[in-house]
Amino acid sequence: MTGITGRRKIYDPILINFPKINQAYCYRCPHKLSCNNCNMECAYELEEKIIRIGADNISAFIAEPIIGSAVPGANPPKEYFKIIRGICDKYDILLIIDEVMAGFGRTGKNFGIDHYGVVPDIITAAKGMSCGYAPIGAAIVNEEIFKTIMIKGSGHFVHGHTYGGNPLSAAISDCVLKISKREKYYDNAAKQGKCLMNKLQRLYEYPIVGEVRGKGLMIGIEFVKNQQTKEPFEAKAKLKDKFTQCCFDAGLVVYPGGGSVDGVRGDHVLIAPPINITENEVDELVIRLEKGLKGCVENYMT
Repeated sequence: MTGITGRRKIYDPILINFPKINQAYCYRCPHKLSCNNCNMECAYELEEKIIRIGADNISAFIAEPIIGSAVPGANPPKEYFKIIRGICDKYDILLIIDEVMAGFGRTGKNFGIDHYGVVPDIITAAKGMSCGYAPIGAAIVNEEIFKTIMIKGSGHFVHGHTYGGNPLSAAISDCVLKISKREKYYDNAAKQGKCLMNKLQRLYEYPIVGEVRGKGLMIGIEFVKNQQTKEPFEAKAKLKDKFTQCCFDAGLVVYPGGGSVDGVRGDHVLIAPPINITENEVDELVIRLEKGLKGCVENYMT
């Protein structure tokens, strides 16, 4: 269902092209509006799309609360998801929130959507449930959906995976969540995320840093050729790859990505350290990140 052009391109002939609306991408507003005077056009675009296609032809709207790999760290204004929730309710359309990357403390709250005071109908989750110790994922549904399928309906939800419901992953996830609650790691993610974001503001001194954004310990950095015009690097420059290698050389692993501007151009990385990171480790992260950034600028931009 992704809108990432690069990931879909070679599979397009066998994929269903679902209707999409523009991402709430304030740094590069698709409606060319300012954040203080946008009237949430990106949210109301959903209603326009529903009317055009017909509510009877749409079962659900799915979105990430804070963007992961496509536009790392991008997050809409607080009113965005309240408007989206209202539109979905108006046209009897389910709201599905993808918390695979943002969920379970990553952004400093239980789920990324909690920053917006909205309750979705379905949450898809994974990653943070087990902290990577074992593969696990889940679809969390509200009571109405559960009763519709399991009580009023057939009582069967037909799906499957070779290791679906395996007890080892479930036990590990249960343990991880108990430890996270006991040690207050979600609170730590909020605290250290704020600390990290503050320290990363100095990266704007480097001419290739366009925007630093995110919530908690889910922070994205977008690179540009020109800070004033926000002009991106050409894809052939492979800026994200060069920066990633410089970070490797500095002893830091980042999550690179591209194509956020037009499907081809647009370089960025996601910074997502462990949610139990300490303040001293935040300092070390920033030192290594800045070393990688400085190396990238000196080696490739001069």
